Amino acid sequence: MTRRDATSSDRGDAGPTPVLRAISVAKSFGATQAIRQVDLDLRRGEIHALLGGNGAGKSTLVKILLGALHPTKGTLELEGEPVAFRSVGHAISKGIFPIYQHLSQFPDLTVRENLAAFALGMGRGLFAASAMPSDETMRGWLAEVSLAVSLDALCRELSIGEMQLLEIARAVAQEAKVLVLDEPTAALTHAESEILLETIRKLRARGTAILFLSHKLAEVEAVADRLTVIRDGVCAITGAPMKD
Repeated sequence: MTRRDATSSDRGDAGPTPVLRAISVAKSFGATQAIRQVDLDLRRGEIHALLGGNGAGKSTLVKILLGALHPTKGTLELEGEPVAFRSVGHAISKGIFPIYQHLSQFPDLTVRENLAAFALGMGRGLFAASAMPSDETMRGWLAEVSLAVSLDALCRELSIGEMQLLEIARAVAQEAKVLVLDEPTAALTHAESEILLETIRKLRARGTAILFLSHKLAEVEAVADRLTVIRDGVCAITGAPMKD
């Protein structure tokens, strides 16, 4: 694997307002405190790794960032403004896209139908019909993530790696501001992982903010610009440059 490309964070440039920021976030479930105090900021054109052992609080934080959970304390900011996501759908509508280990395509539909269904689902009311993408547009989305498959291919015929790229293509289609990738290479072959990591680098270059969760430290070292480490519900390391 090659070392990551140079970014503004490598040059010591603090950069503009973070796209998405968690400030002193805490989350309790009754007497159990899953997160005690966590700070995280995701910047345009940057890959930010989130690390920690099982039970450290990573998954809880991710669910808060995606609107699946609401923080007990603390705030979220989207492009500098306070935000409270009501649901995962609300977060997606604001440009925050999850890429889960468990993929969410319709396996018995074609690649075209999956892409079109997602675009139409993101449409608004009477204007949903105008969201119907052309084949040329959809091929462009696939090209953005280096996915060379036919629009007529059934999703169940794709490899796990190809389905993962299709998930990312759907986010690209909606001009995602933030991608949250939770163990994206866990079920991939080495070759598929290399393609996925290179796709992540390409998305970083076009200005997407990427939160990258992985237990594979070699991958983190290869692609991440900064990292945050959570231990026992608090930040042991907050936004440290990987070069350090």
